[in-house]
Amino acid sequence: MNRLRMPRQAARRAVLMGRAAAHRARGDSAGLAQATTGGLAILLLHNTLGRDADSLVSHVAKHRERFTDFDAVETLGIGRGPAQIALTFDDGFRSNLQVARRLHSLGLQACFYVPTDIIGSDQPEVDAFFGRPQQEGVMTWDDLEEVRSLGHVVGSHCRQHRPLIDLSDAEGEDQIKRSLEELRRRLGQSEHFAWPFGSLRHADAAKVVQWCTEADARAASGVRGFNTRERLDSEGYLRRDAIDIRWIGVDIAAFLGRDAARSR
Repeated sequence: MNRLRMPRQAARRAVLMGRAAAHRARGDSAGLAQATTGGLAILLLHNTLGRDADSLVSHVAKHRERFTDFDAVETLGIGRGPAQIALTFDDGFRSNLQVARRLHSLGLQACFYVPTDIIGSDQPEVDAFFGRPQQEGVMTWDDLEEVRSLGHVVGSHCRQHRPLIDLSDAEGEDQIKRSLEELRRRLGQSEHFAWPFGSLRHADAAKVVQWCTEADARAASGVRGFNTRERLDSEGYLRRDAIDIRWIGVDIAAFLGRDAARSR
C-alpha cells in the first residue's frame, strides 16, 4: 500500500533526481559504491497496475543482466561482478499476477509476500482488512498456485496485516508460523516471511528471526540497505528498499548506479 502524501512524494522525487545529477557531475559512485562490488539489493513494491506495470517490466527488460532471481538470497556475496537486484511484492494484490506472468516471460523469478487471511476475499473485505479503500482486490488461492507454477516464490506476510509489535509474543508467533503452515498446506512450499510495515519499530526483529528460524523460513524486513552475506549473518533478516512504482525509472537508475558507471 502507498501511504505517502503527494508533497512528500514530490520532495522525495526531487531528492532522487538530485542524487542522480550529483553522480553525473562528480563522476563517482558516492553512496552507491557497494552496488558495484557484488551483493544484492532487494526492491519492495506493492500494486502493479496498468502503465506502472508496463514501466516496471520495460526497465527490467532493458537492464535484464542486473536483475536476478529472488533465490539469489541464498548466495549473497558470491562473485565479484556488479551488484544484482531482486524484486519482491507485498500484500498479494490482484495486479501482481499479471506481473508474475510478465516477469516469467523474461526468465526472472520474484517473491510475493501475502497475508494469508485475506486471500480470495472480495473488495469490501479487502478494504476493511487494510483499514482503508484499496485500488484493487487481492489474488485468490488459484492465482497463487499459478504464481508458484511460474517458478516464483510465495512467502508469508503474516495472517493479518498488523504490526507485530502491537501483539503479544504468542500472537506474533502464531501470525508467522500459522501463515507459513497455511501456505505450505495449499501451495506445497513456503520458506520466506516479511513482517508487515517492515520497519524496526513495527516488530522485534530478533523475535521474528527466532520464530522464522524455528519455522524453517527466512525473515525479511522493509529496512533499507544493501544485502551481503556478512550483514545477513549478523542481523538475521533480509533488507528491502521500498520504492514507488510510479518513479520506477529513477529508482532503478539509482540502484544500478548507471550514471556513475558511465563516467568511468
